[in-house]
Amino acid sequence: MNAANAVIKHNKYRIIQKDLWTQSNVGNKLLEYTFYDANDEAAFIVNEIKKQVKVNKKYKYADFAILYRNNSFSQNLEKLLLKNNIPYQVVGSFKFYEREEIKNAVAYLQLMANPNDNIAFLRVINVPKRKNGKVVINKIKTIAMQKKISYFQAANMLLLNANNSKKEKGIIEFIDIIKELHSKYIDLQNLMQESKLVNLYKMLLEKTQLINYYAKNQNINTLKGEEKDRVDNLLELFNALENFENESENFDKDLNVLLRDFLDFV
Repeated sequence: MNAANAVIKHNKYRIIQKDLWTQSNVGNKLLEYTFYDANDEAAFIVNEIKKQVKVNKKYKYADFAILYRNNSFSQNLEKLLLKNNIPYQVVGSFKFYEREEIKNAVAYLQLMANPNDNIAFLRVINVPKRKNGKVVINKIKTIAMQKKISYFQAANMLLLNANNSKKEKGIIEFIDIIKELHSKYIDLQNLMQESKLVNLYKMLLEKTQLINYYAKNQNINTLKGEEKDRVDNLLELFNALENFENESENFDKDLNVLLRDFLDFV
């Protein structure tokens, strides 16, 4: 608490002045470490917890807490905690892959590989907002059920008989995005280059404009609060994809295998 108060006092822009306190006795002195990157930092933290539980029998995993400044920082920690079979609970937020913006980005990745994924289709049909109302969505579902085809195929069939009115504008835009993303996915499979997943995700963000949507069209360098958290999480997914690809046993395999493995992982 004393260390936290000492750091907080250096914040010149703090409006409300207050001191953190505890009734507990003074503990051990803090230790400071410098790490090469976020992966190195996460590995140290997880290994230290494992070591303390193994060496000092009085400790159990529930005795440890990891504090971080930004929600997007949890991704590397969660990955290693899972890998080492260490149970954990995220307090005050969702686990990384359970966050709305990450689920939506992953849904678009699923549609890039397989436009006929009905769950992913419904999840992002209005992300960003496209004014696809219940009437249009129910028509798609009805056609899909009657013809025993996917929602993507049903939407294309619906548009064949549409009058190109304002009511269909949103679904036309959505279908065009899926088609273009799937086409880019096919093209990228045939290219031999590093960071296949990262390039795929970059294309996805450029086409869907998810960053602008969650930033509410503000400058991402000046964001605060929820908008900043959501954009930071979307940007952190770049690191998650790159790390997954680097650590994958299928690193030299085609994009289809890499993406399938990643989608199975999340």
